[in-house]
Amino acid sequence: VIGGFGVANTMFMAVAERVREIGILRAIGARSIDVLILFLAEAALLGLIGSIVGVVVGVIVSSLLPSLLSGLVRFGPPGTEIQLQTVVTPTTILLALCLGLAVSLIAGLYPAVRASRLKPVEAMRYVF
Repeated sequence: VIGGFGVANTMFMAVAERVREIGILRAIGARSIDVLILFLAEAALLGLIGSIVGVVVGVIVSSLLPSLLSGLVRFGPPGTEIQLQTVVTPTTILLALCLGLAVSLIAGLYPAVRASRLKPVEAMRYVF
């Protein structure tokens, strides 16, 4: 959810900062669908990079977590402590990547639609 808000905020700012460029694109013949695809691709790339970084950090933390917690937290009765074990499978990694990509596409959808609906004349006179 927080990643979705981050992507949405980034995409809103990208649209706001590039209104004139969007107007120029539209004026030289770019269709609405071209602008929509451009901004959705940017949102997807942003989400994919964030997901990859999140998976790498998650794998590192999950590999270090059992050794860090073994001295701090004891599970089970004294003398028969249970070892904490984390499991990272390719399925969970793929799920995390797909979820991050889906969240970024959903969060970037409204700003992309908004950018694709800009009229060239209105965008060209826009002063940020």
